[in-house]
Amino acid sequence: MSYSRPTSTIPVPRYPNGIACIAVVGKQNNPLLIQTFGNAADQELKYHYLAHMSCDYVDEKLRSGSKSGDLYLGLLCTIESQNVYGYMTNTRVKFLIVIPTTVPTKDSEVKAAFDVIHSAYIDLLGNPFYDPDSTQMVASPRFRARLQTLAAPVAS
Repeated sequence: MSYSRPTSTIPVPRYPNGIACIAVVGKQNNPLLIQTFGNAADQELKYHYLAHMSCDYVDEKLRSGSKSGDLYLGLLCTIESQNVYGYMTNTRVKFLIVIPTTVPTKDSEVKAAFDVIHSAYIDLLGNPFYDPDSTQMVASPRFRARLQTLAAPVAS
């Protein structure tokens, strides 16, 4: 008997011209992955900086007392015409999505995108060669490819 993970009923969102960056930040606020998309690819340092800055907003949001148990932190901040959304796992690993303010977004779509990222991260943890306590950047091509699907163009 095989086990299959339940899938979300919300379709996986596609932001072909929207998601500028997806970041995974470790529990010690160390960047594990900064993946940029589209025109943002040549500005990786900017998004590295945004990811570090967003960690302060995550901490502030947690201190303000959201006790609902929801892993989705919502819109953390808007910096330089970029909306930064946050999500934190139970192990304090943070996922960040940066979307330009010009791209219309729905909370349900952003949550679905975080579900995809979280699922990909869980699969990464199942890799015996990946050390979750490492401060090294994630090098898994499979993990990066799964994130790439969020920014892939929608098939007509």
